Parts: sequence; structure tokens; C-alpha cells
Amino acid sequence: YSSDLLNPTTNVTNYSTTNKKALNLGVYGADLGYATIYDQTQDAISYMAVTKRMTNELGISNLFDQEMLSRFEENLGTIDSLLALVSDAFKSADQYLKNNKQNDISVLILAGGWVETLHFATTLANSTGNQDIKNRIGEQKITIKNLVNLLLPYQANAEVGDMINQLNKLKDIYNNIEFTYDFKEPTVDVENKTTSINSESNVSMSEEQLKDISAKVAEIRNSIIK
Repeated sequence: YSSDLLNPTTNVTNYSTTNKKALNLGVYGADLGYATIYDQTQDAISYMAVTKRMTNELGISNLFDQEMLSRFEENLGTIDSLLALVSDAFKSADQYLKNNKQNDISVLILAGGWVETLHFATTLANSTGNQDIKNRIGEQKITIKNLVNLLLPYQANAEVGDMINQLNKLKDIYNNIEFTYDFKEPTVDVENKTTSINSESNVSMSEEQLKDISAKVAEIRNSIIK
């Protein structure tokens, strides 16, 4: 665990536009998940609080209400339950935005969260050399295309257009990465409430390509959280 990887909660006052708030809600949501996975109680509570603040500022009310915060605190130490609570809250936020014809905000939240998790992954891949993490990074060759397509309807907005341009530059780096995916049906264990992913991916990515992806991700992330 490294708290240095996270966007400091004190940065929350820097985000004045709706688009900036949406992008950083995604970032903070990923940070909340990261702190939760590592069972960092105090950080998790701090990121839950800042996430609540940002949803309120975006008008997504009553998602992180007192009942939700109480349930979060009651389940501290139970990682699966905490992640389920966070996941449900963001799913509800996504549905609220879509119901209120604010798909652009929903997509920006998704983009912010995706960039932050890729930031985690590239940092870990560079420090550990873990091949599984490298494979996950390579798999994003497909995801980034889908993400850009989701943002395109809102490119007339200057901030969204800038984000598309930055993601397209990252996509250009991914174009040279070889990636194959063999889909296999997942295995569901109803009794234990688990799902095993059986699909296999193969990624051919050089250290230089990983370095280029990491640098571009860091650049995009810095433009979001500054």
C-alpha cells in the first residue's frame, strides 16, 4: 500500500467546473477502492467523505447519505462488504445521471476512474515486473477505444474534447501492442457468491511500450487532478 499513489483529499477544493468534479469523482472513487482493498481504515473513511462531498456538489444527492456512511463504518475490516457498498453507490450514481439525461457526467466519472486505476497498474508493473498486471494493462487496448467512443458525443465541450485528444494519444501507443483474448464462460459459485473469470488474454508488450504508456497515463492523470 502506498498513499502517495492517491490524489490528496485536500485537492478537492481545486475543482470548480462540473467536468473537473466529475473526472475527479471517478479518481476519488478509485482511490476509495484502493484504500479499501488494502484495509486502510482511516484513508478509506477520508476518501468516502470526499466522495460524498463531490456527489453532493454534482447534485447526485442521497447516495452517500448518513445511512450509507454508517453502513460503511460498521463494515470496516470486511473488505468484500465495503467494496460491494462502494460499487452499489457508484452504480446508483450512474443510473441517476442517465435517468436525468446527464450521460456526459457519467462518462467523465468513468474516464477519471479508469485513468486512476491504470495509474495504479502502471506504477505497480514498473516496480514489480508482475506479468499479470502487465497483461491487464495490455487489455486496456480494447477499453480505451470504447471509452473514447463514449466521450465522442460530448466533444463540443472544450474540456471533454481535450480529454479525448489526450486519450487518443494514449490509444496511438496501444496500437503497436499485440493483444489476443480467448473468451471462456465464467464459473459462478452461487453458494459462496463468487465468480471465476476463465477467459485468457495474451499480451505482447515491450518494456519500452510499458514505459511510454506509463508516461502518457501520468500526463493525463496530472491534467485531471491539478
